[in-house]
Amino acid sequence: MTLSAGVYGAFLTADLFNLFVFVEVMLVPSYALLTMSGGRARTAAGRIYLTFSLLASTLLLARRRPGLRGHRHREPGGTGRSGPAEHRRGPG
Repeated sequence: MTLSAGVYGAFLTADLFNLFVFVEVMLVPSYALLTMSGGRARTAAGRIYLTFSLLASTLLLARRRPGLRGHRHREPGGTGRSGPAEHRRGPG
């Protein structure tokens, strides 16, 4: 039930932080399903899965922050492009 709630939330959210939260919500039951019926090898694989998933989702959240990527300032209602269209096309 928690896994399906995380999947629904991840697909329906429009916010990056909430996407991060729902991905983390999905990690807990998927880890439990992965390690439930196995021995030491499956538990080790589950820990690796959990580590890489947490790292990847944290990097996704950190890289998508505007201050870290150097986004240029956009005017409200603007297109975010600089200059007239003739200057963007290049020569010719």
